[in-house]
Amino acid sequence: MSTADAILFGNFKKAREEAHHNATATRFKAARQACVMARTNAAVGCGANYCKANNICGKPCGHKWGQAGLQVIPMQPVGKMFYKVQSLTHKEKLNKERRSKEVQRDLPPALLVIPVP
Repeated sequence: MSTADAILFGNFKKAREEAHHNATATRFKAARQACVMARTNAAVGCGANYCKANNICGKPCGHKWGQAGLQVIPMQPVGKMFYKVQSLTHKEKLNKERRSKEVQRDLPPALLVIPVP
């Protein structure tokens, strides 16, 4: 994280703490949820534009099965230009694990392969 990013993130955390102390619990929770949704929607929109630009450059993003839409956050002018949200990798893994369990559950017992220790 660059110094500019650290300063901006510090300002964000300070403002969030002040809002937490000055608002009621329900209003703060509603504002926090609205902020989360605004950031997520912005990251999804930026991810779509990022993939469109990569397609033009000949480096398509590619969509893996079970993967959520790419979320990208533009960074400050110093350092890397974009940050790809990593939690999507975890969601993709969980989706694939759930799907494999569903497939195994739906298979007849004769087709199940039981690993030998």
